[in-house]
Amino acid sequence: MMAQNYYTNEHFELLDKWKGSVYNKADPEQKRAYDALIKAYDVTKQWAEAVQQKLFKDGRSKTVRKPIDQWQKKFTPYLWGRIYPSKNAPEGWLIRLK
Repeated sequence: MMAQNYYTNEHFELLDKWKGSVYNKADPEQKRAYDALIKAYDVTKQWAEAVQQKLFKDGRSKTVRKPIDQWQKKFTPYLWGRIYPSKNAPEGWLIRLK
């Protein structure tokens, strides 16, 4: 099944509603939000890959599909993906969407 190729109003509402909240996977509402935001990351991944292909044919992109931060386990208020101009470009660049 192909991921949808657009963001929905719900994606932005969920980003706003849950930003900064510690993720509790036992909470059904948070689990639903988490799953919906993973779908938003699918859109981000498609976008990053398309931009990379258009602007940097020899580049690469990287999108980690996690709506919570790695250390505090809180929902982030944004979606992000990395686009590199070459295969061996350093991994220090970051573009945030929201």
